[in-house]
Amino acid sequence: MDPLAFTKEDASGLQPYEQFQRLEHDYEALAAKKRKARLQAIPQGYPLSLLLTIC
Repeated sequence: MDPLAFTKEDASGLQPYEQFQRLEHDYEALAAKKRKARLQAIPQGYPLSLLLTIC
């Protein structure tokens, strides 16, 4: 593998490391969205000890 390939732009105009950063950001945003939805689905008064094992 050519180490300099990571510094060259592709057809989208992004360098590979920029694509990885974008994927990481998208993944983190999706995880936060799913976490929020799961917490909203938990009924009020649920024991905290159980919440910590679920999330």
